[in-house]
Amino acid sequence: MKFSYLWLKELSNFKGSAEKMAEVLTMHLAEVDEVKKTGKDYMIDVSLPANRVGDLAGHRTLAGEICA
Repeated sequence: MKFSYLWLKELSNFKGSAEKMAEVLTMHLAEVDEVKKTGKDYMIDVSLPANRVGDLAGHRTLAGEICA
C-alpha cells in the first residue's frame, strides 16, 4: 500500500527524512518496497503483512505505529 510521507510525518510528528521513516518501518513493522518522490511529497510503498492489513491500512493507524 502507498502512503504519503508528509501525511505520516504530520500525524506522527516524525523528525527524520522519508528514507529514515522507511528504515524505521522496515525494522519494526513491515518491509518498504519503494520510496518515490512525487512533486513535494514522497510516496512510501509498504508491504503490509496479511494479518495486519485490516488495522494498518490507513494513514492514522500507520502513524500510530511509527510513534510507538
